[in-house]
Amino acid sequence: MSILSVHIGNNVTIGSSELIAVLDINTLKKNRNNHMLYSLLGTTVNDVKLEDAKSVIVTSTGVYLASLSASTLRKRMSPFNQEDYKSVG
Repeated sequence: MSILSVHIGNNVTIGSSELIAVLDINTLKKNRNNHMLYSLLGTTVNDVKLEDAKSVIVTSTGVYLASLSASTLRKRMSPFNQEDYKSVG
């Protein structure tokens, strides 16, 4: 069984072929060198506020902030091949 898309909250669904990474935002915030976080946030394509975000989803078409945790998103993607789609955090 494979999933064609994953719902990331706020009426946003991402196709599995677009998904690159799911990152825990707290892990990114703890990093002393936040260049990665701020470069990702500069390219977000949805309207979730940073203070409400729990994860960052990187896709081939853009970067999304999600109010769902990386672990919740990982559970939603469980039918995916775990070697191909890893959650960081």
